[in-house]
Amino acid sequence: MKKAYLFLTLEGVFSLFYALLIQGPVFTGLAMLFNLDEFLLSVAAAIPPMMQFFQLFASFFVQKYRKRRFLVNVFNAFSRFSFAFLIVFLLLGKTEPLIFIVALVISQIFAALSSSTWNSWMRDLVPPEERGRVFGNRNMFLSIGNALIIYLYSSIVDHFSSGFVLVLLISTVGTVLSIFAMNKIPDVPVKETGTGIPLKAVFKDENFMKFVFFTFYWNMAVTFSSAFYHYHLLKNLGVDYTYIAYMMIVNNFVAMLVYRIL
Repeated sequence: MKKAYLFLTLEGVFSLFYALLIQGPVFTGLAMLFNLDEFLLSVAAAIPPMMQFFQLFASFFVQKYRKRRFLVNVFNAFSRFSFAFLIVFLLLGKTEPLIFIVALVISQIFAALSSSTWNSWMRDLVPPEERGRVFGNRNMFLSIGNALIIYLYSSIVDHFSSGFVLVLLISTVGTVLSIFAMNKIPDVPVKETGTGIPLKAVFKDENFMKFVFFTFYWNMAVTFSSAFYHYHLLKNLGVDYTYIAYMMIVNNFVAMLVYRIL
């Protein structure tokens, strides 16, 4: 299983090349390149959480096809290549906001299907007693990869006139590599689960409900400001991408320390 865990980590690192396109300063800069104003930028920021609704349909595909590795690769391919297709429009000089929004919606629908299927697969692949160690180590390497890739992307966008095209091309290569790495991870059989905890019991758990309300208020506060944070830095303050990358590297360094402590 050590080999499987190695490729699980590699797949996660390669997937960052796409993941960092749909968040942070590069995403905001790409959205501005497609002429999204403040309102449309808020719409774009709301699309990923809204598309999580499609996770409900992932179980249908899992129960019907039972091959989760294949499904994750297909969903990831549709998700990431549909967003990478923006390269064509940039080269043609077509930067209407609707193109960006449609590509993002398609990408996030398949990303939601992939996420739910991947979680189901990992639940059966990694034993409960090993999950903390396996995903803790994986997250540490993801933090390192996050810092390096965001710096790479920021430097490219700052120093090349066609920087966003290059970034999209790199993300496409990352997607291909992530699919290769995914194919090295065992596709274990689907384990049947019970009916789970009754919904009434969940609402009666006071500690859990306190956590739910805390999470709700925390995410609401973050969501109100996150859509415009990098927009404000880039457009109003004139901060370059590389400087923002430095701040994000510091954030990831702190995260790595915490992973080691936990």
